[in-house]
Amino acid sequence: MKEEVRLLIKDLQYACRQSLFDGIVRTAAADDDDEEDTDTAITKDRTFQGSSETNITVQHAAKRQRKDGDKATCKSESWDTLLVHASTLLPYMTNYEHGQVSRLIGIMLLGFLLPQSTGNDFFTLQNLSSHRMSVPSSQRQQQQKFQQSSGHQQTSGECVSENQDLSDYIIYMSLEERLESSSHRYGNEFGELDDSIIHEHLENAFQSFLKSLKKFMLGRPAHTTEVDILHILAMVIHPNPSDHCIRETSSSSDIWEMTLRLMSSLVPHSFHVNYRHRKDIVQIIMDCLVLPECEDEDTTISQGAPLFEGAIPHLRTSLYAFGMASMSQYDKHLSQRAMINISIESGMDHVVKEEWRRLLHRLVDDRTNYNTTTTTTTTTTTIVAPNSMIKHSNNKEFCPHQARGELLREFLIRYSEARYFAEENFLQYALSSLTDAIEMQVDSWTKEEVEEAEKNSESYNKSEAEIPATKGDKNEPLSTNLPPCVLASLLKAAKELFHFLLPIKKDQQDNQDSDEDDEEEESEDAHYRDMLISMGVQLIHHNDPAIVNEACTMLVLAFSYTKELWDDYGEAVFDSVAIAIDIAINRKGVGTASTVSIEGLVSTFCHRSLTFAVNLFRLLLKKEYRERNPLVVFRLVAAIANARPAVAQKHRKALVESLKQIKDPDVNKHIMASILSCRKTHYFANEQDSLANLMPIISISPIGNWDKYIISRHAMLTGNYAVAKALYSNLMNFAVSETSFLWLSALEKIAEGEARLCNDAAMALPESTSNFRTAINSFRSLSVLKRVSDGKFSTSFQIRLLDLRVSFLDLLTSMRQLTMEMRLIGDGPKKYTRPHLHLKNMIKLLDRMSTDYLKIYQQHGLFICQQSKTVLRTLQTLCSFVARATRRAFVDSVVVVGEENRNNLLSCGETSHPLTLFMKQLDSFAVSKMNQSIDPKIRAELLLQIMDGVLKIPFPVPRCLTCTEALPCASLRLVCDPDIHDRTFSKGVPLEIDRGGSIVILASGIIPKSMLLCIQIPFSVVLLWYTIRPEGGSTSLAASDNIKKSGDDADADNTHQMNFLSPSLMGPIAASMSSNGTFFMKVKSQPLMKEGRYSINFRLGCRDIRGGEWEIPHHFQENSPTSACSFPVNVVRPNRTK
Repeated sequence: MKEEVRLLIKDLQYACRQSLFDGIVRTAAADDDDEEDTDTAITKDRTFQGSSETNITVQHAAKRQRKDGDKATCKSESWDTLLVHASTLLPYMTNYEHGQVSRLIGIMLLGFLLPQSTGNDFFTLQNLSSHRMSVPSSQRQQQQKFQQSSGHQQTSGECVSENQDLSDYIIYMSLEERLESSSHRYGNEFGELDDSIIHEHLENAFQSFLKSLKKFMLGRPAHTTEVDILHILAMVIHPNPSDHCIRETSSSSDIWEMTLRLMSSLVPHSFHVNYRHRKDIVQIIMDCLVLPECEDEDTTISQGAPLFEGAIPHLRTSLYAFGMASMSQYDKHLSQRAMINISIESGMDHVVKEEWRRLLHRLVDDRTNYNTTTTTTTTTTTIVAPNSMIKHSNNKEFCPHQARGELLREFLIRYSEARYFAEENFLQYALSSLTDAIEMQVDSWTKEEVEEAEKNSESYNKSEAEIPATKGDKNEPLSTNLPPCVLASLLKAAKELFHFLLPIKKDQQDNQDSDEDDEEEESEDAHYRDMLISMGVQLIHHNDPAIVNEACTMLVLAFSYTKELWDDYGEAVFDSVAIAIDIAINRKGVGTASTVSIEGLVSTFCHRSLTFAVNLFRLLLKKEYRERNPLVVFRLVAAIANARPAVAQKHRKALVESLKQIKDPDVNKHIMASILSCRKTHYFANEQDSLANLMPIISISPIGNWDKYIISRHAMLTGNYAVAKALYSNLMNFAVSETSFLWLSALEKIAEGEARLCNDAAMALPESTSNFRTAINSFRSLSVLKRVSDGKFSTSFQIRLLDLRVSFLDLLTSMRQLTMEMRLIGDGPKKYTRPHLHLKNMIKLLDRMSTDYLKIYQQHGLFICQQSKTVLRTLQTLCSFVARATRRAFVDSVVVVGEENRNNLLSCGETSHPLTLFMKQLDSFAVSKMNQSIDPKIRAELLLQIMDGVLKIPFPVPRCLTCTEALPCASLRLVCDPDIHDRTFSKGVPLEIDRGGSIVILASGIIPKSMLLCIQIPFSVVLLWYTIRPEGGSTSLAASDNIKKSGDDADADNTHQMNFLSPSLMGPIAASMSSNGTFFMKVKSQPLMKEGRYSINFRLGCRDIRGGEWEIPHHFQENSPTSACSFPVNVVRPNRTK
């Protein structure tokens, strides 16, 4: 690789001394092979509009370059081809080589903008004859080191002499001198709206170069010292920006003074670019610019490096100037998004706050209603998705308000990164500024609402003849001067604050020894938080559905993290929800949109408070409500029944009567869902009874096949397996394809197996396991059939889940045999016997199954819903509970361990599920009291009853069981640091390091947008776990396998560790993810002090905004030196000989 990098640099040096026309001819020849020489000459005359002396100078310079002995570059390539090659070799370059390549590419980019700036050495030397140009000492030392390592001799001398190679002039010339020495005219001959620069071939070559430049900028973070290319891009975006829009921190530094001279230069006005090219460069900066992360202990990088001191301020000023002069709102948003990306990745506090304040003011101050063509009663669609952008600038649906709101949300997520890791000063600033902005919007809406009410009161007192024809209605949207999407956008950004700020009161109680100033700051934060919650409660009954949706989502998140707030806001929330329900019921035809907005809020609050659920259920079952809008009523009834089944069970007869009376299929499916939810109120129930009561009603209901499929899925989730089996069997008759039939038959077998277990418990184990194995085979067949037609289809999750279920049932079958034997003979298995060995292995397998469920939880938790995650935690708890009960029952034969985490273990998972409640009750009065003093026969009988009870209770089913979308994969590249190691990883060849040394690895990759769009919890931090083990042993020398749980689960069980591979010795390596999904990190292992052969393993993951850590499926990039997750390393004795 080092030789390839050296040859690449020589090729780039040769290309920088050639005229731009040479590259254009090669590009054109590739497209038009039959182009004549005469046409080539005409193209050359059109491309270069200089004098004949200049062309002769170009030819002499090229001939002189060939005579200088640079024979390796005689067969040169086009500039874009060289740039693609440089992008491929970027990971294998040292820091100096990266800087040198960046400088050379900047020269090539300037060659497109000023076509005579390259290949014209004679003219350049004439312009520099009055200046004494010297190569910087630091760069000269690095160049000497590089040439010595390459086998070349370096001539000495501080100043450049006439005998020195001409490339030193070109490479080390400063950008300021290069601009002044180039041949240019102060003024662009081409207008900002021209379709091309000069000629078609030149335009095509420039676009191809920009396309390759994107790959180069994405391949590695920008160099901290060689920043000419960034200055050139900034000058292309805007030729003469002003520095008044930014806050410079060191206006007296030499770097900033040089930047000011570049910003005031007139040469960029001569660049051969127009508005379209400037916009393309803005897009490149927004999508491809990656800045290096500054470590906390090394602040000199951000304070004195040319990148942060000169290039970044230049880019910010140019982007601001471009946005102010842009021709459309979309182009202005592109520049603003690029500025925010730069501020986030720079990490400078004053820059971050400045861009946050500018973005927030633009959102609040802009009162233009861009959604004039759409009604406010429709649900607002997300115009700008997280970490993605609209590609078409002429999109009629683009709304600057929504785009800025999404940008505020992404700003907060990316800069704060994760809970417990966020920067407190910025959070306080964001909380106060967002609260003030929302308060201004809410006060304006409240004022207009009062004025509208007074206006309606006055009009009512007048005579009927004087009443206007358009009488105000309280259910109609108010005509406000402020666009409603502004408030919705502010709420969308504000809800993410609760991931990082809460709980505040708990922190105040725990931190009693804090200073008075800290207590004042915390109380101020609590004040702003309470203001946000109060305004959210007030906005529940707003007329605009988008505002209602965002307010309800914010409140759901707020009350999920803080339990103590319910006593303060419970009554206010109920009153506001009652008003919102009244508004939704009175809206005939459009009430469903409003119902969807508050449905999640109602479900969350009912789960939080039984009183809230009872009162709201009674309110909804009023006769007048059911008659006016039954769809809204029973949709909310279904939400309450799912959260509080006991409330629906008390009114089950009323629900059945409503189902018989109402003939609307859209209403009937919600009533059926409410009735099916009542099954969760019973531990044990006869499946045939529910089948006999519900199926006749479902069969006569006028619902379609798709609604039947939805009802059958809900029946599986609520434990009505007999009903689900009957519905699946009915739907199988209407299957239109082989894949549909296989899918329905697999679900039907699962429902049949669980139904038999609920009825017959252990007697149904053989038949149920047979049904589950049949379902597994159906899923495998379905995966093979769909693999050809649909690459995104996958049933791996279903297969893994059913495999664990079958293994659990097989273990229970074997355990029942040993337990029945102990009940018969009155004694457990003796030590050193085969039954004793089987017992120990079964307990170990149960513990292993518990970790297997946790593995599924970690690998799929980022992509599945919260209900599915809680079900997986419940299943993990079930395996641990059965293992603990078995240890307690066979206390004479096995050692009882793991008692210290008993309480935390039972608090995991879905606390309201019958299985969880059943385990808690059994543990309190049975399992915890079993010891050696109890007769073995009694312990055996108790264990048998526990196993039968576990089998008869409905097994929790995750909602994602019916999701068959394959998980997208991230790409990962692992390369040994070229500044430390001479070699990198390769297939079959181990990496050799000296004893006592460390392995330094550069990891990089891309998180695809397809993954960012399907995740359930946003994240902006990428993690890398690694483990070094000696081959043939099991002891971890350096590992980082500790994975944290998500925020909600960590609060419930913050002592249970999920290190399911090996003991953790150090935390994971974390790196921030850029806006385009790229990440870069450096991994330095612990010193390896013993000689031998080791293997290093890697796992990729992420940390979401709640603080939970997850694994991410990944594959290695195509140009990665290896495609395995394990790499061999040989630690050898240091070579003391020269």
